[in-house]
Amino acid sequence: MNRIYRLVFNRALGVMQVASEITQNPTGGGKSAGRHLPGLKAHRLALALTATLASGSAFAACTTAGAVITCDGATDQNTLSSTANGVTLNIATGAVLSVPPVLGGTAVTLSGNGITVNNQGTIDPTINGGLSLAAAGMVLGNNTAGGNTINVNNQAGGSIKGLVNIGSILGFGGQALVTQNAAGGVTNITNDGTVDMSILGAGLFT
Repeated sequence: MNRIYRLVFNRALGVMQVASEITQNPTGGGKSAGRHLPGLKAHRLALALTATLASGSAFAACTTAGAVITCDGATDQNTLSSTANGVTLNIATGAVLSVPPVLGGTAVTLSGNGITVNNQGTIDPTINGGLSLAAAGMVLGNNTAGGNTINVNNQAGGSIKGLVNIGSILGFGGQALVTQNAAGGVTNITNDGTVDMSILGAGLFT
């Protein structure tokens, strides 16, 4: 025997659902002609919430152990920021650091003394989209008197990008990598990956 289904609006979940052909859409304060087993409504709500959470992006935070911050391949988060001294940041292959889809920002900010970054992942302010102002990839160090040591190792497969909007009156900045050091400081940059800037105008291009 053929079965015919229809779409009805589920008030409890606020969505359209497939139901039996004899089920009716509720009107006014009335109830649907379809009958539900006790507890089924709560069960469906739980399933809907689970599906919603599972379908969203997982923004996992990078882990910190002492002065070492590790972003592994499962990491997919907006920004990372630390003011601690002596920080070593390890970004593994597959890890993604960006900025929220708002007006500008910086994907990675480490403003302490003695910073080391080992990057095999992706630092890219353009990933989330929706940006209209300049957004930097990484800003490292500070201008403390006496300076400090900053080491950046952008390893093979690593990518560091910045974003600048030429259509904005604030179309400046947006560097991929900014290091801030005072006189007497030492900055070492080794690049075996990609460091570049994207320009947002009529379209996004590098």
